[in-house]
Amino acid sequence: MPSDVGPKLGVGVVVCNTAGDILLGRRIKAGEPESWCLPGGRVEPGESFDRAARRELQEETGIDLAPQRFAPFALLRGDVHGTAWLTAGVRADAGDRRPVVTEPHNFSRWEWFAADALPAELFPASRQLLAVRAGAQPSDCHAYRLGRVGE
Repeated sequence: MPSDVGPKLGVGVVVCNTAGDILLGRRIKAGEPESWCLPGGRVEPGESFDRAARRELQEETGIDLAPQRFAPFALLRGDVHGTAWLTAGVRADAGDRRPVVTEPHNFSRWEWFAADALPAELFPASRQLLAVRAGAQPSDCHAYRLGRVGE
């Protein structure tokens, strides 16, 4: 059976700084509408959600955090641009670390946003994960909470 049958497995990282602001990148990936996006991406075979979150955060922003700074909080089952995905939401505390653009073909910049002042044009999975983090149930996916929401 081909390995691409069924949903793809991904991770989105809700990274907060010492002020509680959330890190979002301006996603400029070719063939997709521009949007704001949490750091994240595919989970590689054999990777845990927290390990994938740590790797993706480091690859996309240059921020390298200790493994114990990551905590899965939700699992989403939904559709992103016509593809079925299972996406894990993972929390991380970046303290005062500053992101850099390490993948200029995917992101034009990284910015910190207050939780009550997020931009409107969010990447679908990012919007869904941020809604679950805020205690809501997105209407366009199935969300399963892992542990306590908002920690």
